[in-house]
Amino acid sequence: MPVSSITVNDSTLKFEMPNIGGSYEGKIDAAGSRVIGTWTQGGSSLPLEFTRVAVAAEPKKRVPKPSDIDGEWEGALEGGPQKLRLVLHIISYEDGMSAKLDSLDQNISGLPVTTISRDGAKLKFEMKQLAGVFEGTIDKELKTISGEWKQAGAGTPLTLRRKSVAGVEKKPGSSR
Repeated sequence: MPVSSITVNDSTLKFEMPNIGGSYEGKIDAAGSRVIGTWTQGGSSLPLEFTRVAVAAEPKKRVPKPSDIDGEWEGALEGGPQKLRLVLHIISYEDGMSAKLDSLDQNISGLPVTTISRDGAKLKFEMKQLAGVFEGTIDKELKTISGEWKQAGAGTPLTLRRKSVAGVEKKPGSSR
């Protein structure tokens, strides 16, 4: 998610994220290891603390192992007058699956999916940063994943339709 502006003045850190209507202001501690402040979004404010962590070593390269659901899946959440178009990008590896989510109407791309798993025709993914979970069923033709998106205690139906297969764009009239 893009940050439009970020400033540090004395020991005060401020940044804004207009795509999601959010901002942060916090004080950097004397050691420079923590920032304690407030996240504001949609008229609500919550305490938010950042802690400096050691930079992790370069992660081990994952070996792709394509599955029949790899690729892009498109759907829309409809909540009242607002409709949010989403694209789920799924990639399978020898050691499991990975996914990212784009919110087209919010101009947000590449949100990491915290966990994703498949058990037969059942697919589940979680996005802890959004307090959201999707649970759905993959149809036999591998064209749709129908289920429910739950966020902050509320559930909304969500059907994801195959947009592309493992990096191959779906062409009009194509069966893929």
